[in-house]
Amino acid sequence: MTNYPVTIEYFGQRQSLKLAVFRANQLLKDDAFFEHITKLAAFADADISPAAIAELIHHADIAIDLDVYMATDPQDTTEGYYDAEDPLSVHINMYKTGRPVPELSNTIIRLCVQAINAQYPQYNFGADKEKGAPKSIGMVAEHLISQQLLASELLGKDDMITNLKYIRH
Repeated sequence: MTNYPVTIEYFGQRQSLKLAVFRANQLLKDDAFFEHITKLAAFADADISPAAIAELIHHADIAIDLDVYMATDPQDTTEGYYDAEDPLSVHINMYKTGRPVPELSNTIIRLCVQAINAQYPQYNFGADKEKGAPKSIGMVAEHLISQQLLASELLGKDDMITNLKYIRH
């Protein structure tokens, strides 16, 4: 297997999403993130171990486009969705983009894990379950990004802002 993780691409103008994608992509290049995944308990309804899922994500070698859509109802609670008809795209509800960066990154990672599962249809990651791989891995991402942001604040710097110039527009 090659050693390239999934990459998330966002070409829009929403600053909150640029920052969330930046943080999510940082995690997807961090071996510590994958170590956290391997230490999780078995996922609900998954027929593959957390370690095996981490390996698939770590070596997926795909780019997933993040698309923003406008829900027909602003009160719609759907944060986003993955569409099997468009397997290399994930979609996030425009009305849900005002959340903190760690929460947005959680949603983005969760949707990407679903997209990666579609690349390996022989496996079931337990996508529809509260303790399935997508939601559990999204929560790990949110926790780690929250810790990183807190550490950045304590140190008085934020690499997210200084590195924004490297995000493709």
